[in-house]
Order: sequence, then structure tokens, then C-alpha cells
Amino acid sequence: MTLSELRSVCADNEGDFVSLFLPPPNGNGYTRRLAGKKGPLGEIVCGTQRGQVVRFSTKAVLRFLNKMEEKQ
Repeated sequence: MTLSELRSVCADNEGDFVSLFLPPPNGNGYTRRLAGKKGPLGEIVCGTQRGQVVRFSTKAVLRFLNKMEEKQ
């Protein structure tokens, strides 16, 4: 998924959260950041060896994308 597709999904989402499937991380826990050590903190909903479904606040994701866009 590209950043513009993620922005579109968050903007079109009528709810407060968006769920994303992310590749496996280097550890365990109940929360996970969107972009490694950067980005909003999301709640892990479920996981497998192939990755995890993580729920993020749409507002937090949009703020993060705007901040990343300003830096470029």
C-alpha cells in the first residue's frame, strides 16, 4: 500500500480506527508503531507468523502522514 492509498483509506473511513496487516516485528507486545520506531502507536488485534493485524486511530495516521509530507 502506498502512502497516498493509506491516506485515502483513512480519509474515507467513517470509523475512528483503521486496521492494517503489518509484517512480523522483532518482538512481542500489545502495541506496535506504524513505521518501525516512528509513527502512531496501534493496538495489536491478532497475529500469526506471517504478520499482525494492528488497529490505529485514523486521526493519528493522518497526522503522521501530514508530518512526513512536510519533511519532504
